[in-house]
Amino acid sequence: MLIWHQPDCMWMAARQLRRPGTARLASNLTIAQVASECRLTPSHFARAFRQSTGIAPQRYLMQLRITEAKKHLAQGHLPLSDIALMCGFDDQSHFTRVFRQLAGTSPGAWRRSQTICRPWAGLRPPEPACFAVQSVTA
Repeated sequence: MLIWHQPDCMWMAARQLRRPGTARLASNLTIAQVASECRLTPSHFARAFRQSTGIAPQRYLMQLRITEAKKHLAQGHLPLSDIALMCGFDDQSHFTRVFRQLAGTSPGAWRRSQTICRPWAGLRPPEPACFAVQSVTA
């Protein structure tokens, strides 16, 4: 019986999901694939993963994808559709739906909130008034 190996397997599964970053997240990764790596059935894996981590494996994977998406959104230069594909979502609407569910706001609104907090992100700030060249008339 695999009961003794389950905690190690759950730790390995969580680590493998995070390991290669965007490449693994962008693939069509399924719970069945991860379960087979742990030599468990998908239902047994899902139950053991939830008991071990406190969260369902699919939700864990979605959280990883949204975390990766936030990194790309904060950079501010990629279209939402490209970010969605890079993070493993089939299309932008699915990405937006999951992002709103987990982050509480849409990806576009989240991106705007980040640029409001950092208005000069990626731009050269204006010259402060104290250093501006002033013309003096004599």
